[in-house]
Amino acid sequence: MWLFNKKEESAPAPRLAKTILCIPGSWNSYEAFKDALIVTTDATYMMAALVLMDVEGKTFFEVELFPTFIQ
Repeated sequence: MWLFNKKEESAPAPRLAKTILCIPGSWNSYEAFKDALIVTTDATYMMAALVLMDVEGKTFFEVELFPTFIQ
């Protein structure tokens, strides 16, 4: 009988990339930008709040929008 519990291995934390990305365009709102991003990338990239997610690569990007759509 072993006195200690075996440590369970957890999945590695998602990678947070440090990248500056410019997406030129004209959207009336954050929702319009988010919807366009999903449609044009066939849902490879998605957004939740201010996080851009590469679904296939499991990479996450913190996002700043200029001009700011979120009020």
